[in-house]
Amino acid sequence: MIALAVVAAQYVGTFDATVSGRGDARVNEPATQITVGNRQEQIAIASDASFSAAALVHVRDRHWDFSLAYAPSITIPDLELQVDRDVQPSVDPTILNGGSAGIRWHDLHSWFSLTESGAYGRITTAVPYTGAPATPGAPQQTGMMQTSQGMPGMPPTPNPTPTQTTLFPQRDVLYGASSTGFAAGTTFGRRTTASLSGSYSLSGGLGDADTTVVPYQAGPAGTLLIATRMSPSEALFTTATGNYLYMNGECPLDLFPVAVQNAQAKVVEELPCATSSRTFQLEEGYRRQVGYRSMVSASVGLGSVDGPSLNGIYALAIVPVFDLSYTQELYTFWPGTLIVTVDVAPTASLLTTIVSDTATAVATLNARVTKLVTVAFTVNGVQSIPIPANDSPLTGVGGTVEARFRLNKQADVIVGDQEYWQSQVYGAVAGAPAQSFTSFTALAYVGVTLRAPTLHF
Repeated sequence: MIALAVVAAQYVGTFDATVSGRGDARVNEPATQITVGNRQEQIAIASDASFSAAALVHVRDRHWDFSLAYAPSITIPDLELQVDRDVQPSVDPTILNGGSAGIRWHDLHSWFSLTESGAYGRITTAVPYTGAPATPGAPQQTGMMQTSQGMPGMPPTPNPTPTQTTLFPQRDVLYGASSTGFAAGTTFGRRTTASLSGSYSLSGGLGDADTTVVPYQAGPAGTLLIATRMSPSEALFTTATGNYLYMNGECPLDLFPVAVQNAQAKVVEELPCATSSRTFQLEEGYRRQVGYRSMVSASVGLGSVDGPSLNGIYALAIVPVFDLSYTQELYTFWPGTLIVTVDVAPTASLLTTIVSDTATAVATLNARVTKLVTVAFTVNGVQSIPIPANDSPLTGVGGTVEARFRLNKQADVIVGDQEYWQSQVYGAVAGAPAQSFTSFTALAYVGVTLRAPTLHF
């Protein structure tokens, strides 16, 4: 008993809990088609509500960290239709459960971590889909700075990152996701750090009808990073990344002529089709800290892609890879942080499963207006490369403006607007002409977050 008390005395822990509620007004183009009785109608402006909670237990000592999180969420789409039960397809609230567990060990020179996260429940495609929960990695030593991991196991939350939409009618989807990951790292001497991470993830709809809306994806991925500090403000790094992706979803319009014909006739065929792709990237990079206020990081390299192309033929391609990141601390009238990132890397299309080089640019500005008010601006874009020789070029532009008002230590109010426009062209096959599909979503929202005081034990 005494020995148990001595061991327990070496650990300290915290418990955090939050509850959030959010409401929004939404415009989708093309508009959602519904049937009310015998009438065909379109939803010009929709409204949604969502409620979520999160609980996190964190226990640590000098060398070990343990975390356990649970986060359920409820979404009520199309509030204006909830009182009318004669609507087809039916609109019902959806419940999604998410959770995670993690363990991490470290000493002065080495560390390793194991994480597991997952989600199960229903999501609605009426509200912009934000993807599967990611397995957080342990902090990585880069030779100059350390990036910390976020709260593990949190379910997907709306974010301004460009997200592909689907061409199929909006409806509820039975959804599941899981990600198992590990990471390890060590230092060699005083200048060199090496880290290795890997994961196996799966996500998507849990049935043939569901995978036509949210494709099922599964596969392993791994990253090796070696960083050498040249001076207190400079570092060189080498990154090798590889992954295998299996996708099972709607028949890609580029690869299957019958799907093109059905799309032209506006007939939706729920025909799951499976493809796979392999990618590998090797990059050399340079990072420099400029004074105490800014950081610049750039890397270039090559990537290999082995996956489907037009007409379903698998081909091996070598593509360029590029990353540029700039961070600036602003000490102006409104102090804040500016972050700009640009990257070019092979990406799998959710609609065609074709892997192609894609350029993504994101600029984020966070500013503190007063001690209790902060604002955030985000602009982003995505473009398939090359232009216009890509089989199915994708173009997307989005932006978010959000203000957060801190009422006290336990309560925040947020008000924001999020918009995203996307266009994708489908190449001609089997004598069918090329087609272009365009979608637009505008979302104005207001929300409240309540936090319980941190419990220490």
